[in-house]
Amino acid sequence: MGNANGGTMQYSLNNATWSTAMPKGKDAKTYTVYYMVKGDSSHSDSAVANIQVTIGQKDISGVTIG
Repeated sequence: MGNANGGTMQYSLNNATWSTAMPKGKDAKTYTVYYMVKGDSSHSDSAVANIQVTIGQKDISGVTIG
């Protein structure tokens, strides 16, 4: 979780709906996580930036079901 002086960290998976909660993906794929600082009464909002995050598939070889 990020920190900001003079504002609040905001996160989004679609660059439209923002939240202070870190997004959580569950599918094995690559996500684009957008982030910004929402300024307070004395500070402006930051520019939106993003980072690519990949959740890999779980290796289940050797697993026995039964």
